[in-house]
Amino acid sequence: MLAGRLVKNDRNKLCRCDEYLHSNLDLRGGRASCFIEEVNPFLPMDYFMAIVTDSIRQAAAIPVRKGRICLVSSRSGKRWVIPKGCLEPGKTTGEIALQEAWEEAGLTGVLDNQPVGSYVYEKFGSQHHVTVFLMQVTEEAEEFPERSFRERCWHTPAQALERVEDQGLREVLRVAIKERKLS
Repeated sequence: MLAGRLVKNDRNKLCRCDEYLHSNLDLRGGRASCFIEEVNPFLPMDYFMAIVTDSIRQAAAIPVRKGRICLVSSRSGKRWVIPKGCLEPGKTTGEIALQEAWEEAGLTGVLDNQPVGSYVYEKFGSQHHVTVFLMQVTEEAEEFPERSFRERCWHTPAQALERVEDQGLREVLRVAIKERKLS
């Protein structure tokens, strides 16, 4: 569907869109590659983002510390998820992933250079495309912006896989666990 289409990535480079950037092709091979070429830096990001998809773009972090994975409760409190949020103008996917880890879980840390994967889900009739990074946690705060309505819980990789209901997120977690040997 979108394979071979050109998009602009966070480093202002032109990429061919493969499963790496658009996982609604499904997650068969885990993470695929993004082929990078130089691009005119004066072309606006919005021009290229319109090519990718009409879905809402988000970024997320899988927080890891001492071999354990942090999950947070959804706003409704009914599901376990990873910190994620919508992209904002002027911020990269990595910056958003770090921001959401702080706001939703009170965690700071260091992201891997490349996303571990991505997934797509539906909410309120809109498709959301989430780019996911692995984050090595360096600090855990007691107070954080969304503490009053989110629970933060640390799990073994096997427990995290059991608790996450979203199939796409579960597959990204499975890839992260396998690639990083977290089990």
